[in-house]
Amino acid sequence: MGTDIRRNTSGLKDDLVKNGSSYNVWQAIWIAENITKIDNPKRKDYLFEQTALKFRPYEKYEYPPSDLKSVSFDEGIFEFILTFMGLYGINSLLGEILPV
Repeated sequence: MGTDIRRNTSGLKDDLVKNGSSYNVWQAIWIAENITKIDNPKRKDYLFEQTALKFRPYEKYEYPPSDLKSVSFDEGIFEFILTFMGLYGINSLLGEILPV
């Protein structure tokens, strides 16, 4: 029987939640995947399974300063509010495709 050595990730998790919009979106997701990997050993990373990760679009009509609006962590699940996932608003494809 062995023991796993795990660095204390609470400081990184707290910083990600507090300063989420200053992170690159892919960097933030990578950090969240690594933090939650130990608690979700059956997650199949090669299938891009999203256990313990949730993604939602930002629902406001304003120009976003970054791709990542906010990050929250509750009950072992990271939730990302992303500004580029919606079908409406400044960054949507519909605004570029549909004639005005």
